[in-house]
Amino acid sequence: MRRRAASPEGSMTFLEHLDELRTRLIRSLIALGVGVALAFPFRKQLYNLLLTPQNMRLQNVFAGIIERIGNLGIGSDTTRFLELWLRANASDTTHFVPNFRSPMEPFTALFKLCIAAGIVLASPIILYQVWAFVLPALKHREKRVALPLFVVMTAFFLFGVAFAFLVAAPLLLEMSANLWRSSDIVLKPENLWTFDEYIGFLMQLVLAFGIAFELPLVMAFLARMGIMQPGTFREHRRYAILILVIVSAVLTPGDVVPMAMMAGPLLALYEIGILMASYAARRRMRAARAAGELADGSG
Repeated sequence: MRRRAASPEGSMTFLEHLDELRTRLIRSLIALGVGVALAFPFRKQLYNLLLTPQNMRLQNVFAGIIERIGNLGIGSDTTRFLELWLRANASDTTHFVPNFRSPMEPFTALFKLCIAAGIVLASPIILYQVWAFVLPALKHREKRVALPLFVVMTAFFLFGVAFAFLVAAPLLLEMSANLWRSSDIVLKPENLWTFDEYIGFLMQLVLAFGIAFELPLVMAFLARMGIMQPGTFREHRRYAILILVIVSAVLTPGDVVPMAMMAGPLLALYEIGILMASYAARRRMRAARAAGELADGSG
């Protein structure tokens, strides 16, 4: 594909930007197609991987961590009691039976599974295409900041994804699957969730937590640009709590439990964001002071 030559000033016209955007999109779609093709032969392994959250028992995981701490000689009778209590309260099964309700649903579920895996496999190339499209528009000073910021944003997103997949999803699935097990209203109910619904639930939850974990970086960026001050974040904490609860209700699968599970980490991230905003504001003030001193010296 031929690329338009840049204008004499070194900038690109609107049509040249569109041509560049089209090129980046086509390359991203090709990478996604290759990722889907590579993921398809491993669909059974991907299926077992997606069932990991509903097979995990966080009580046993935490009990194992406490046991290892005790083996190091750090534990006490209290930690030993906590370990035994966690193992005793870990349920044996979530009583989840994956199934399909229509002839076309296996194909829909397989398509979603391969698309999700393809996005993961192609993400380095897709992210590079985004980076290559944005980079020419940045100034030299902005380019030095953009790469570390991009790495940190990716790390926060992946941390949110891991938290959703390994902590939030297992807790939500276990609570949902066993909610009516001891009820007299229904006798031994089975959770006949479809695999298509299960994939959709995980994808929505993982994406929501990944986006939500970017909150501290957004706050730090606003403080670094001088748009918001750290003190403003502190003064409006009560309004922020209300907004974060509403955002949690919108992003998570519709229920109060996943909403609460997202709102809790978001509130903790908001406090982390205040600390990061304070650090960014101090860096901005030092940079402005150094620039003023340099200007005075040159004058």
